[in-house]
Amino acid sequence: MSNIEFKLNGAGVRALLQSSAMLSEISKYGNRVLSRAGDGYEMDTGDTGQRVKVRIRAATFRARLDNARSNTLLKALGGG
Repeated sequence: MSNIEFKLNGAGVRALLQSSAMLSEISKYGNRVLSRAGDGYEMDTGDTGQRVKVRIRAATFRARLDNARSNTLLKALGGG
């Protein structure tokens, strides 16, 4: 086995994390989670300045109650 060393290009990684291509990709995952979560949940996208983000949240009282009782968002992510 050979020893391979590599060094990340910090500027390149930063550019990737802030790119519209990354936002498009994480939006696909966000839409999948949103479709599994059901009614009352919503997704929004944003830019923190260092990276793009997708947030899914329980927007209605019924959805918040459902998420508190059943961990709906965690299950929609595939973690429960």
